[in-house]
Amino acid sequence: MRKPNVRRINRIFGIIYWCCVGLIIVGVSLAMNRALGGYGVGFACIGVGIAGLMVAPKIRRRRYAPEVVAARFSYELRKSVFADDQVHEHRILSSEDLPAVDHYFYDTNQAILINNGFQFLGNVENVFLSKKFPHLRTYTRAFSSPDEIVVAGLRHQP
Repeated sequence: MRKPNVRRINRIFGIIYWCCVGLIIVGVSLAMNRALGGYGVGFACIGVGIAGLMVAPKIRRRRYAPEVVAARFSYELRKSVFADDQVHEHRILSSEDLPAVDHYFYDTNQAILINNGFQFLGNVENVFLSKKFPHLRTYTRAFSSPDEIVVAGLRHQP
């Protein structure tokens, strides 16, 4: 998702603002000029102008607030990663293939799991995620219980 063009948004809301001010001015002139018979139309223009001045900033704040933009970006990112048509390839690798990960975390927790009877199965990398986020490249260290009913995975995100 691309970021909203703030200049364009400010320009659009500036135009809306001045249109509302213009409506108020036209409404006042119609309401004060009896020759045109514009009491009703004049007050309607004033009402619409004031309502526009009150509502437009709230719409702008709600739609383009930083948390809304961040939520939309997060949604689009998740959709691009977990869409149905994405194939997540996995490959087995050794811990030396990724020297930048926290090997202390993996080794310490591996010792705990092995002391509790788990068997080490291997290191598995999600190739799709590593290509999409190369700065977050990591792997999952997989274990299974002796009866192979329980599976455990260690994953440390940098």
